[in-house]
Amino acid sequence: MSSRTIELQSDVARRQRERGDSFRLARQGEGTLVVQIMASPGAGKTTLLEETARRLAPQETMAVLVGDLA
Repeated sequence: MSSRTIELQSDVARRQRERGDSFRLARQGEGTLVVQIMASPGAGKTTLLEETARRLAPQETMAVLVGDLA
């Protein structure tokens, strides 16, 4: 019985960047600003979002998408 090895390589990060770029461009076409915030736990991301929402209201609408890399 013979065997062979096939090496597959995929740049997952590149695909994710492309998806993000596509999402941002689509939202830009709608007049929506998309901002990505990444930082360590406890760095103040939620506080920043809460204060931003307080300062923008009631002139602007804000939505938050949450994802955990873990």
